[in-house]
Amino acid sequence: MPPSPSGSEGVNPIALRWVAYAWPRALERTFYGAGAPENLASDPLAWPGALTFPPALYAAAWRASRRWDAVISHWALPCAWVAAGLPRARGAGAIPHLAVFHSADVHLLARLPARGAILRRIARGTSRLCFVTAEHRAMVEELAARVHVTLPPCEVQPMGFEPAALGLERPPARPGRTSTSGPLRAVTLGRLVPVKGVDVAIEAVAKTAGRVTLVVAGDGPERDRLERRAARLGAPVRFVGAVRGRDKAALLADADAFVLPSRRLSNGRTEGAPVALLEAMYAGLPVVASRVGGVPELTGAEDAALLVPPDDAGALAAALTRLADTPALARRLAERGHARATRHRWSEVGPRVERWLGVTSGCDGSPSAPST
Repeated sequence: MPPSPSGSEGVNPIALRWVAYAWPRALERTFYGAGAPENLASDPLAWPGALTFPPALYAAAWRASRRWDAVISHWALPCAWVAAGLPRARGAGAIPHLAVFHSADVHLLARLPARGAILRRIARGTSRLCFVTAEHRAMVEELAARVHVTLPPCEVQPMGFEPAALGLERPPARPGRTSTSGPLRAVTLGRLVPVKGVDVAIEAVAKTAGRVTLVVAGDGPERDRLERRAARLGAPVRFVGAVRGRDKAALLADADAFVLPSRRLSNGRTEGAPVALLEAMYAGLPVVASRVGGVPELTGAEDAALLVPPDDAGALAAALTRLADTPALARRLAERGHARATRHRWSEVGPRVERWLGVTSGCDGSPSAPST
């Protein structure tokens, strides 16, 4: 795990140990913030950490691995690549190792010149691969066939969410919009980086002539530019910065709809399976989203959301206006979305992951499989 501002800390029943990978600490700039892909694209000082973090992680994992019964490697690059090289990851006595691929992993792997060797090492040192979308599994399976790599069993499982962390221990009772007289109050949550497409949502809201307002929750390098764009267009948009936990629940409770305007970047990268989308669906919000990445898989295509082409502000504005003018549609989407999101709570996802690892701990409060 890359470092946080603190040293070591524990969250019962999980012990966390932060891996230092640069000195002074001010040079640990590769992770967090806007995210590793955006940090590497915009900050030259983020690149040294991309080289020093893998050996630092390997050293920390090697020292601790003698006590492990299983491994979950989130972010296959570099974590699964590192863990696959541990002595306990290979041979007849290898411990179970589940490698989780996210969207950025898959697109980075496809572009690396040594992708065949990297994928071969991961495949040999893991017992199972997990992808957050079927699209990403298909991409890696296609790559494996091209470079003649035999993969271990592959699963598709979006990462879960925890309702209690949001103050949503019980399903919300939302009356939904009962009138079309006021504006639809839409909210979006996420890092303010290009892949999230918040600029498209701002333009769409400006096109609705006051029928829709937007709250943008999140922070990142795009914030200043997005605020200027909203002011220039005269769009009714409010920026509230990053929100977490129960503040996020309060924000969702005050909204009428959730908008996810994500796009596909020129390098092919797009959304995986956004946890913010699942949280909004569970909170009972109807969804308007771009048809990208794993979004159609989470929403059942048009079953639990209005999906529009990415980077199409006109289509997004039309969908938001339709939701504002049709309360019955909003209620129907909200009900279906809540039902679909329920399947992705950690209480549902956790036991499935444990079965893949061959362990039965964790959900009862006892220690579970260590994770890199």
